[in-house]
Amino acid sequence: MPEFTLYSQPEDFLKTAAEPLYRQEALNSLILGIVERVAENPQQYGQDTPFLGTVHDEDGKLLLATAMTPPYGLLLAPTVVGVSEAMSLVLDFMLAQDWPLPDVNGKKPYAEQFANMWAERTGGTAQLDMAQRLYALHKVKPPIGVPGEMIVAQPEHTDLVAEWVRNFEIDCFGHSRSMDLIRPSVEQRIEQGAWHLWMLDGEPVSMCLYGRPIRSTCAVSGVYTPPKYRRNGYAGACVAALSQKLLDDGFTYTTLFTDLANPTSNSVYMKIGYEPLGDFDKYMLKK
Repeated sequence: MPEFTLYSQPEDFLKTAAEPLYRQEALNSLILGIVERVAENPQQYGQDTPFLGTVHDEDGKLLLATAMTPPYGLLLAPTVVGVSEAMSLVLDFMLAQDWPLPDVNGKKPYAEQFANMWAERTGGTAQLDMAQRLYALHKVKPPIGVPGEMIVAQPEHTDLVAEWVRNFEIDCFGHSRSMDLIRPSVEQRIEQGAWHLWMLDGEPVSMCLYGRPIRSTCAVSGVYTPPKYRRNGYAGACVAALSQKLLDDGFTYTTLFTDLANPTSNSVYMKIGYEPLGDFDKYMLKK
């Protein structure tokens, strides 16, 4: 019978789950990147205790890994096909321990299955919040004819990047965190050299950042261009330049997630070399 295990330390979770997850590194890059960051810095995603769990079969084979860094939702990372029983064990434990479950995110069709299971047991509602696609890039196809250049964001750009992050979140999610939460994160990532800006005649016109580096790959995210600068190719140029920089730094490939409701961005990323790997869903859970 499958058995659920909860881990109090990310290092213990990684000792058990990392190698099976790394066998499909790209598809599991999100959960690996997050848990490895928590192992390095327990407060990377906030003060709250993370939820880190695995389900193994009777022979000790990993069936499902899960992670949650409150206030963010639950990530599902199945390693085999058909994990309904394993997801049920996770849900049983979380409900019994009264863990908050704002949302669930995972590769199709697992997030939907988990969300429906949660709705049946709680009487709540599960609603698709975002259909996403994971892409990977091994070789950049630089866009032609886009003026400007990429720079690493500096401390003097903190206010601008923080405001753009706020606008990015409103565009993507319909709401935003407070500046009290956004600004410290931006300051930290600028200090790390993660935020990058596309500059035109000395003015920032687009931005993106890298994050969650693991063995072979690093993610590109936070792509945002203010409305007045859109449709000029700046975002694609910025992403292409940062992706090339990461490849030059030694990563085998880069990854990024897109919102399938935005066909323009999906087209832009494919034109610069990103290839689809799989679809993921995020479901909001409300009682």
